[in-house]
Amino acid sequence: MLGIFSTGAAFGIQTVAQRFTSASHAAVIVSAESVFGAIGAAIFLGERLSPTGAVGAAVVFGSITLLSLTTDKSEISKPAVAD
Repeated sequence: MLGIFSTGAAFGIQTVAQRFTSASHAAVIVSAESVFGAIGAAIFLGERLSPTGAVGAAVVFGSITLLSLTTDKSEISKPAVAD
């Protein structure tokens, strides 16, 4: 039951927050889920991250960081408008 409610809350917050960014930025940010999932599995479950997995995680995290540094901040503050 805890997993159902925590996942539901996370997706609910994510859905609300995505209204305040562009679709392309939301897609890149959501792709970070795999990085944080792998880090969480390593920390909490003791799973090992292969060197290839670590490089992949670094590339994804680096691209998200680069995007956040080069984005137009005025675009983030406006909620998306439904057509």
